[in-house]
Amino acid sequence: KTLDSVAPEKNFEAGIALLRRVRDASRNAGPRRVQGDPRPPGTAAAAGSTAQFVVGIGQETDRDFLALSHKLWKEGTLHHPHFAAFRPIEDTPLENAVETPSLRENRLYQADYLLRQYRFAPEELVVNERGNLPLGKDPKLTWALTHPDQFPVEITTADRDRLLRVPGLGPKSTTRLLAMRRDAANVD
Repeated sequence: KTLDSVAPEKNFEAGIALLRRVRDASRNAGPRRVQGDPRPPGTAAAAGSTAQFVVGIGQETDRDFLALSHKLWKEGTLHHPHFAAFRPIEDTPLENAVETPSLRENRLYQADYLLRQYRFAPEELVVNERGNLPLGKDPKLTWALTHPDQFPVEITTADRDRLLRVPGLGPKSTTRLLAMRRDAANVD
């Protein structure tokens, strides 16, 4: 609805269909074989497609944005989303609209990272009654504070997924911790 109201020349479904066609075409294209191309061989669109989501211009919630972007990512249509907090521009039809706090954009990026790198599911993310991420704390900490039953975590035995839920531990530190545990087990 928002796209129809602010950009009637565009069509949401057609945009998603285009992303899917690009995905399919790149999968079927095979490696690049252009004479003189200095890039190493690879698929034509190896990096994938991105899409921009303007946040706060309409009624879409953070949960809506994250559910859609995660679905498109899981099906290989979207490499990653770009979130942009709405900023009104002078001398445009939306010049008097309310500006979206940039912190909301930041929280969406953090939540998206939890979905793609920390194996969270969109429905696990904690949102307020309006369906938006709380701005006061990052999404991983908010999740941890609302799930006290998941803590403490025994770092000497917890699996990767459980360790990734601990605030302060990321993919790299978790990988190092698991490697240290393997090394310690092999010292005998």
